[in-house]
Amino acid sequence: MACVAVLTVISFILILIYKQGQWASKLHQGEYAHSIIGIIVISFAFVQPFIALFRCNPQDHYRFLFNYLHAFLGFTAFILSIAAIFLAMFFPHFNFQLNKEWAILVSWICWLPIIFIIFELIEIYFRKYSTSNSFQANDRNGNQQVKDETLENENTIRKDRIKGVFLLLHIIIAVGLALAMIILIGQAK
Repeated sequence: MACVAVLTVISFILILIYKQGQWASKLHQGEYAHSIIGIIVISFAFVQPFIALFRCNPQDHYRFLFNYLHAFLGFTAFILSIAAIFLAMFFPHFNFQLNKEWAILVSWICWLPIIFIIFELIEIYFRKYSTSNSFQANDRNGNQQVKDETLENENTIRKDRIKGVFLLLHIIIAVGLALAMIILIGQAK
């Protein structure tokens, strides 16, 4: 997640370099709105890792405050980033007349809820079907002990592998759609 913040700030710096430090004019309302929403998203993305550094233990009585703040900033940045992307579609110098750009954006907007739902279903499944298993075992000295071993470790490993596969799929789709959009933006200029 720290990489997201660093890459977001680097992207913002590259935009400022490209624009030679010029902020969007209020005369171009779409570009100005895009820039204001963008700076809010950048700020939220930048703050998230610092909030995470100071979070309390999971068992702490006030952990819910961190959870709510972290989720609020993350989802707000996420929703605002989508709004900023759509506003950028109306920039006059891009001259997007083709349906290809809109198809890419609609694909992205449709894919995001699908991947969120998939991850939530994985969590729900493993919460519902994880069970405990106790058994007798001998320690190194041959003494019999009752160990409370759970299938939780196996379930966690399996859950992480499944989530890893879907994360990889998500990254491939995100990179593919981003590259397609970059190519179309390059052609539109």
